[in-house]
Amino acid sequence: IVGAGRLGKKLAYALLSGNHSVTVIDKNEKQLQKMALQMDIMTVVADGKEISVLKEIHISSYDYLIATTSNDELNITIA
Repeated sequence: IVGAGRLGKKLAYALLSGNHSVTVIDKNEKQLQKMALQMDIMTVVADGKEISVLKEIHISSYDYLIATTSNDELNITIA
């Protein structure tokens, strides 16, 4: 999940309830720390649109990449 906002958080909870592993990428370290205290997720403090970041976390091994930022253009770019 790219985006640690309200939608990203709700999506993370939903995925976790289905026994999925969840990684959340966001530039806001404080928000990611808050989420990590509330649920069992991997967090990455980074810009989710950077290809190098996605390669570093081996995004090709993930089932889905879901962009939930508040910027529709950015979400399309990430997708």
